[in-house]
Amino acid sequence: MGTKVVFGNKVIQEPGVNSRILSGIKNPPQDLTSGNVLIIDTGNGALFGGGAGISGSLASGKDSLYSFDNIADFQAFVRGGLVYSLANPLFQPNGPATPGTPLVSVARAATTVKADVDFTFASGGAISFSPRSEGYGANGILGDEVRAAGSITVDTAVDDGAIDAQVDAVSIGDYTIQTGDTPADAATGLADAINTAQGPQGYTATAVGNVVQILAIPNDGAAGNAKVLASVVTGTSTTTDVTFAGGVDGTKITTGYGIQLEAGVIDPALFRISIYTGSFTGLAPDGISYNEVSIADSAPILVARSIEVSSVEELVTWAAGDFEFNQNFVINSSIDGVIAAADLVTYANLNLAVGGSETYGTTQLNDLLDEIQDLDFTYILANDFGSDAQSANNTRLQAWVNQESRFDRFIFVGAQADRNNFNNGINSSVDTANYYNDEKVLVVHGGPRIRSRVTGSGYREFSALYKAAYCLGRIAGLEPQVPGTFKSINIEGEVHDMNEKERITAIDNGVLHTKFDSDVQAFVINQAINSLQENSFLINTDGTSHEHSIGRIKAQLNKEIVVNARIQLLGQEDGPNLNTLSPADVAQWLDGYLTLKVATDTDDNLIIRYENITVDQQQDTYKIDYGFVPNGPVNKLLFTGFVLDANLSA
Repeated sequence: MGTKVVFGNKVIQEPGVNSRILSGIKNPPQDLTSGNVLIIDTGNGALFGGGAGISGSLASGKDSLYSFDNIADFQAFVRGGLVYSLANPLFQPNGPATPGTPLVSVARAATTVKADVDFTFASGGAISFSPRSEGYGANGILGDEVRAAGSITVDTAVDDGAIDAQVDAVSIGDYTIQTGDTPADAATGLADAINTAQGPQGYTATAVGNVVQILAIPNDGAAGNAKVLASVVTGTSTTTDVTFAGGVDGTKITTGYGIQLEAGVIDPALFRISIYTGSFTGLAPDGISYNEVSIADSAPILVARSIEVSSVEELVTWAAGDFEFNQNFVINSSIDGVIAAADLVTYANLNLAVGGSETYGTTQLNDLLDEIQDLDFTYILANDFGSDAQSANNTRLQAWVNQESRFDRFIFVGAQADRNNFNNGINSSVDTANYYNDEKVLVVHGGPRIRSRVTGSGYREFSALYKAAYCLGRIAGLEPQVPGTFKSINIEGEVHDMNEKERITAIDNGVLHTKFDSDVQAFVINQAINSLQENSFLINTDGTSHEHSIGRIKAQLNKEIVVNARIQLLGQEDGPNLNTLSPADVAQWLDGYLTLKVATDTDDNLIIRYENITVDQQQDTYKIDYGFVPNGPVNKLLFTGFVLDANLSA
């Protein structure tokens, strides 16, 4: 039998001549992204947020990671809250003309439960819908209501018992009096217990002195007035109760989702559904909404509207083919049946989504970190800030970046906003930078003042997280070798206008900050430094640097080498083995890649030069070493002039 050979995907056995043409072109290495940002919501975005958490009802794992390349889509998805407010600083840190981050991904470290909107019709037909956005933020809230209010006054506090707040004889939270408690202490403890037990959309309590002021559940409206608030005391403490009153029904959905059943317009004998979501973005800490539109002026948004139908079956058929519906909702279940005029009476009001909830925790954060390894991002904007900047969540992110991430990645942390907390003990900005002491963690101090049309002063003050987003967006919009130092950001003032001594302290301690540059009449990043405390030299003996652009250059080189070598060297169809991928091949490939990364007179780039490429074979492994000079920053110019004697000849 004649020998066989595989040639051009064919088995050749008959003697003769065969020919084929292959590509002799080797594609150049890919230039990979360097400024994409990931926001991990660890709880500060609760009550808002699109999609599902990392463990959701309708989506989970990698399907719960969402990415956006523009402000409008990002904010439409998130809909409100703290994360919503970060879009402008990230995408347009110095106004529309200056590039910011090219891509922002968002993920919630939460277990989310979907909300439902159920209809049961007189005919026996039924249908159940769910928004794709899960959690508390999906629940429809009539935010223009007046919630019924009551109070419990702690008249005396004795440490021989407890106070149990009850509504209609059911506990909503209780507090055991501690030794040394004053009535005000007991009121604070009871308020905290109510808020903890009830969650963000239950009864809410605020302690004012020794009085616990309690609001009824959202959407109760006037019905809250009929509920009886009372305190049950064990022991000898004494209280005075004022039950609920003053509740007024709401009429307009301001957050979450709702579905309205309506009579047909073209044919009044038919029916349609209109799906609405609220547009209120929530209140920032200063009491003003994030988009500066009040709750009264926040009009509902029409998400989708069905064709006119006569039955559940027709409604299901419409939903299956409607793009807007499928982008925002799913059908959980349906039972066929006709829709009749009587159903308009049953569902005369907007049918609100209910049942959504979310739980944040360490387990969810770890699950999320397991899923983001292959997501394209370079930066994490930490969600915990201020006095929480050293939180367990942020510390876990630091450990992941240093020990588990496939690529070099960096974390921006918002520290403190004001002068009192700059360098004053535990959780100050200086203390936070010392806590991290890491080339891959950038700690930002100072709250920005942003121009506003709704305040008497003409500006609003925000947290250091907001400043961190500005600095991150500005740096992420630059090429890795371009230093962030002296780059301007679009803010109008500083909560803490640092003096020269404070700025030097910040630089010494690895605290990234901004200052007003009178030469250019703008606020600029004073120096783009990380929190590394070993900062006497630009590049340390272990290769680390306090200058962030050096870290970016190293990260970009590593990322591009890892990805391109995996594709072009280990991805060969005819190997790779010792014959098809020799040490010389690897050295030649790396030489070609590094050549493309050397800056020239006409093209800026990552490195100034490279040298000493060596490849050492150890069993089935090639160990490759090389040296390079990074295209580092020029931060200082020192001019010296010499006064000359006019009588001396030139």
